[in-house]
Amino acid sequence: MPLLTEESKVMWTGSMEASIPGTYDPSDPTGIRTKHSYGSSKRFIELLHGYLASHPHKPIYFLTHPGSTDSSIVAPYFFPLREFLQYMKIVCFYLARWMGSPWHAITGWNGALSMVYCATKVGRSGELVKWGSGSDRWGHERLIGTSLQGEAEIFEEEGKAAFEIVEQLYKEWAFKLGVHGENGV
Repeated sequence: MPLLTEESKVMWTGSMEASIPGTYDPSDPTGIRTKHSYGSSKRFIELLHGYLASHPHKPIYFLTHPGSTDSSIVAPYFFPLREFLQYMKIVCFYLARWMGSPWHAITGWNGALSMVYCATKVGRSGELVKWGSGSDRWGHERLIGTSLQGEAEIFEEEGKAAFEIVEQLYKEWAFKLGVHGENGV
């Protein structure tokens, strides 16, 4: 039985940071020279998703993001600065939400909404949508979908380049590990 079928679902986790212009540099696809490695890697994922979702494929691909959630991780700081920064971060998140930001999901429960929704409710028709988790001012979860149709040309150019990088890395590591798949790699 094949691992990925027509009904299989693959979740790619993007980020709001990936949509900031200049976050990703195609000449630095691994993000080694960038000051925004997190955003760069997330944009790479979005490009890869867009390319795969816009070409014939077996599994169903989804692009999701959790919105702004509190992970309780404030590194590399130590007590008491770490706790103070954590507290201030939460206060700022709530202020942003109360001021109308739809993206401040804050809790992991609200942040998981887009992934759970895609895993349980959506089919192929939702592939070229970036599904985001958010909440209203009072903390009620909400799902926000942003169409990716307008990025088709970018997916074809930069997405194809991302796909080719991943394919090359796969072949390189398959060779190093002595793994051989269906197509001889």
